[in-house]
Amino acid sequence: MSHAWTTVSIGDLCKSGDAELQTGPFGSQLHSYDYLPDGVPVVPTEAIGNGRLDHSVLPKISMEKAASLGRHVLMPGDILFARRGVQATGKAAMIRGHESGFICGTGAIRLRVKAKSGKLDPVYLACLLNDQASIDWFKFHAIGATMPNLNEGIIKAFTFALPPLPEQRAIAATLGALDDKIELNR
Repeated sequence: MSHAWTTVSIGDLCKSGDAELQTGPFGSQLHSYDYLPDGVPVVPTEAIGNGRLDHSVLPKISMEKAASLGRHVLMPGDILFARRGVQATGKAAMIRGHESGFICGTGAIRLRVKAKSGKLDPVYLACLLNDQASIDWFKFHAIGATMPNLNEGIIKAFTFALPPLPEQRAIAATLGALDDKIELNR
């Protein structure tokens, strides 16, 4: 078994079945009149940033509406990309355990690392995607001058260094601990 780092793209991971991308529901599936004061949280573009979700801006929908959007239900380890807007494009956030069951919003694209993958740690990938160089890459490759947008093709083109899984986990543990400390200090 090789212990060398390799270079892969998100598209490579999708082709091999180690990950999948899913764009959030389109406008015809989710309308502003579906939002309620209480219910299942929906993650809009503005809630994605700094590796975490901003819970203060999460609209909510009924359980029935959430059930109709089953393919957009989020699981721990999912990574959401903000797909539109000057300030948001390029930002990503990882779904944590207490956010399981939230719904991917219209302005987001979900990246899910398959549990059986054995090649990729989602925490490592989330840390990598929240590095400023990665954010800048996505901003540079976004399409549209007035309203920059990401799409699945742009996300699939992103390449990165992939160390062996034990190294990914060690890197993720160190960076995750630092991120938690920063969040606690806020």
